[in-house]
Amino acid sequence: MNPPPELRILGALELRGAGPGAAALLARPKPLALLVYLAAAGPEAHPRESLVALLWPDADGERARASLRQAVLRVRGALGPDAVARRGETLGLAPGAVRCDAADFVRLAARGDDDGALAVYGGDLLPGFHVDGAPAFGEWLEGQRRALRARAASAALRRIDAAHGGEDALAVARRAAELFPDDEPVVRRLMAQLDRAGDRAGALRAYDALAERLLDGFGAAPSAETEALAASLRGAPAAALAPRRVRVDPFVNETGSAGHDTFGRLVCDSVAQAAAAVDAVDVVHYTADHPPAATPSAAALAAAEAAGAATLVTGSFYGVDGELVVHGWVTDVRSGQVVRGIGPVRAPAGERHRALDALRDEVRTTLALHLDTRITHVRAAARAPSYEAHSAYVEGLSRFVEGDWAGALGHFGRALERHPEYALALLVSAIAWWNLSQLERAEAMVRRAAPLVRHAGPFERALLETLHAWLAGDWSTAYGAVRRQAELAPGSIAACQVADEARRLNRPGEAVRILSAMDPSRGELQGLVFYWVALCQVLHSLREHQRELEAALRARGLFPGHPMALRQEVTERAALGDVPGVLACLDESAAAPSRQEPRTGALMREAAHELLAHGHDAEAAADLLARSLRWYQELPPDERARPEVMRATARARYDAGDLDGAAAAFAALAGDEVAVRDCCAPLHPHLGGHLDHGYLGVIAVRRGDAAGAARLDALLEGTRGDFLFGATHYWRAAMAVAGGEPERAVHLLRRAFAGGMPHEIHIHRDPHLAPLRGRPDFAALLAPRG
Repeated sequence: MNPPPELRILGALELRGAGPGAAALLARPKPLALLVYLAAAGPEAHPRESLVALLWPDADGERARASLRQAVLRVRGALGPDAVARRGETLGLAPGAVRCDAADFVRLAARGDDDGALAVYGGDLLPGFHVDGAPAFGEWLEGQRRALRARAASAALRRIDAAHGGEDALAVARRAAELFPDDEPVVRRLMAQLDRAGDRAGALRAYDALAERLLDGFGAAPSAETEALAASLRGAPAAALAPRRVRVDPFVNETGSAGHDTFGRLVCDSVAQAAAAVDAVDVVHYTADHPPAATPSAAALAAAEAAGAATLVTGSFYGVDGELVVHGWVTDVRSGQVVRGIGPVRAPAGERHRALDALRDEVRTTLALHLDTRITHVRAAARAPSYEAHSAYVEGLSRFVEGDWAGALGHFGRALERHPEYALALLVSAIAWWNLSQLERAEAMVRRAAPLVRHAGPFERALLETLHAWLAGDWSTAYGAVRRQAELAPGSIAACQVADEARRLNRPGEAVRILSAMDPSRGELQGLVFYWVALCQVLHSLREHQRELEAALRARGLFPGHPMALRQEVTERAALGDVPGVLACLDESAAAPSRQEPRTGALMREAAHELLAHGHDAEAAADLLARSLRWYQELPPDERARPEVMRATARARYDAGDLDGAAAAFAALAGDEVAVRDCCAPLHPHLGGHLDHGYLGVIAVRRGDAAGAARLDALLEGTRGDFLFGATHYWRAAMAVAGGEPERAVHLLRRAFAGGMPHEIHIHRDPHLAPLRGRPDFAALLAPRG
């Protein structure tokens, strides 16, 4: 019997021993991607719909299924007619159809055979492989790549440690470092083995190469542990360089005139004063320990290191057409790499003070950017117009991360008062207004920013495109624009937003892979409760409720007083049917009242709908809905008079079964214009799609008021306007469900999604759609696409 074909996808792409169709298969990315996906999974069977969503997400149903059939035929042409087995509506590779090195690696690693696993692991999974039009496959591939790499690195570390030194350990460490050059634990093992072998210089070269790669690829420095090892190899104390200590050298006179020598010293003093004005910076002044140089010399770096400074500022000035032009460089002392430029700053030769004033502000802004390890996206954006603008923006962003949108706007406004041309502050102000559901104000900020963005940079252009797409309900465009932001600013909030955009496109699997690969304790994600909100929501969509509860409890530990963290625990305990746990959380909310949403009444309502959506205690749900109405009715009169609270109270009446009271309240609130309204939703209420006219339409259907229902249905059908996000068709679908027309309801829901309705978490628990649960067409509409 002939051995099965062999598929190599670790470190290379090769198909050996296959049939005559192998060349055609390898030349076509999507059939090849199908083979890779099936082979890496082993004998597991996959629903055909999930494979279609993975590789042909934008094709219509019949075309996508035809593409899948063609891809299967190509796989069979290379591996044999029985290679792909069909079992009902699932597909999978037949046992023995192909041997795959990735599957072999996983099997060997799972049984603890580190030597065998490392022998199979030839490198990253399909390096450089890309499939156009299949973002879910790209996310799966990247997630698998990371997982296999981490598993192989762990095996290598165990193998090195098991060797207990000697030539074998050094050989394994060298091989591991070739495979994982950016993995710090692996490089540290190599450094230790090289040192043990007497090659301390080689160990330090390995460190220097790692530091350079991390700086070039990620804008990051090695960890404290790695730097401590390097310092010990140099014979220096680990904490020799203070991260916020800066040495400033005299700027070199390149004018050719000795009369300008004093200006070089003035520049040095001005730069030192500016550096000292940056928060918590310790400035080391120049001493005559080496000749000044325009660019950082080895002697300058050594002097800075001896002074314990992690950063060195050097520069020069020269004359052009009657002007003095000043250039500077900010250098990382550990790596010796120039990380930022200063200038050029220009001023007439007779007005040198103007150059000094401009230089001071630029130095402060540049050093603040370089030394701030938390706010990373500002490095990808155009430079702030002044240090004061930068400081106000950073303070606003701190409020933004905490969810204090109004507070953030105050600081952004301070930056914009002096610098109305500051595009980044305008764009992030627009996001804050979006989060506050003030879409007209968000749009006004976008209009102000648009002409300025052309002169900013690619980060601002991607951010502007994102906002245009949000305001239009174009989630596919928003997804692409946010991905570009994340690529330009790794580790920024934009990276988390990519997952949120994937969720809105009904790709929770992709979203959870993105979020799981991130470290929420570092950079801009530190202190961001909305990372945990996004993670909980996508896990909820995937029905991974136990993992969701674990994430919710971690969020509660990190943000003990934050209502959004409490909301995630309430939601998950309700989904699991844990009524006592839900009640305990609601008691906690009531005991610590807050004006920040979601408040206790909203939590009661959401918990009730979650219990009902998952088939749990209907009596407890009814009691919570009644309690929610009482909670709103017992608010102080001034609060009850706010329109958003009046709407929330009307919804509570409706949920509690008081159709007459709800109809009267919604009629008083509706007005003439059909518009999405705020009803105390905790975040992005405009995407919750509340329509007063929608509720009135459903109530008319439930009362048997055919004429009123027809009038409202026609009103919703004919409504056009901004910021509706498909809500009119969504509510027409709710009316169709109430009227016993499920097929029409599903058709209208498709129109709602086509019109901008994102896949938000509230849809799965909406009681209006409960009669559709169990219908295949409704299930297919909501089924995750990736």
